[in-house]
Amino acid sequence: MRNVTILLISLALANGAAAAEKEKSVEAEKPKLTRENLLAHGFKQSEKVKDYFVAERARLADIESALGFKITDLRPEVSQDMHSDRRYGLVEGKMVAIHSEVRDATGEIVHNSLNRRDAVCTVYISLKKYVPPKPPLRSDSTPRLQVKSITVPKVRAKPLKVTFELAADGKTPVGLIQYQFHAYIMQGDSQKFTGTVQFPGVSVLDRVLVKPGSPITCAVTVPDNGTLAEGEWKGLDPGKYTLQVIIEGIGLVKGMGFDYLWLEGQPGDRKVESKKFEFTVPRD
Repeated sequence: MRNVTILLISLALANGAAAAEKEKSVEAEKPKLTRENLLAHGFKQSEKVKDYFVAERARLADIESALGFKITDLRPEVSQDMHSDRRYGLVEGKMVAIHSEVRDATGEIVHNSLNRRDAVCTVYISLKKYVPPKPPLRSDSTPRLQVKSITVPKVRAKPLKVTFELAADGKTPVGLIQYQFHAYIMQGDSQKFTGTVQFPGVSVLDRVLVKPGSPITCAVTVPDNGTLAEGEWKGLDPGKYTLQVIIEGIGLVKGMGFDYLWLEGQPGDRKVESKKFEFTVPRD
């Protein structure tokens, strides 16, 4: 009788452990990329793009825990320079991009800083479920840029307004993603600012398509909203400067391509640069 009792207790404990493990597994399978969960963990929803959420100055470990993925699930941007660390990919079928905000003593982003779980970062998430397209059409064209004008605001801390023309050289359209567009501001041989340009009212993950013979005009601001939000942009001192808009090639997770995507430019070339455009910041 005593042996039977021990056997029953053992079976009860085993069943309880199995049930707990099953409950834990079900909990882990619950979608974490939901509007409610993102808002509960400090994300802000875009007023203009309802599926778009951003968390600024977030701790990477907290993001991984709250959203149920690891930074290793994302991949680094292919052509980022040594003063940046950006990762992106699909989580629960949704697009996630993470930009490091870890800076060194000179204010530059620390390369590969997202390898540390305590890294401070900005996280961009689109809740619009990604649907893999049919094999995308390839482009034989290359984008071309020409800066048309730069408007310097009277209030120095506000961003510059930059207008540039985007064209396609070739026979097919060229497709781009908006965070491929970067601005470089120089004063003589000294670099004063580099960062992603801001297309007003749209997501950095949105696409731009230009057809041969039909150039488009883009009005953007420099620097981007993230830099302004962190208060790092103080404006430029009076003087003469040059600005370039540069399109940088990127790599995409398999299945994320789209028609006419310009992935890495022509063979051996991962950048397309506009000519330097001179402008002057007047004295107050």
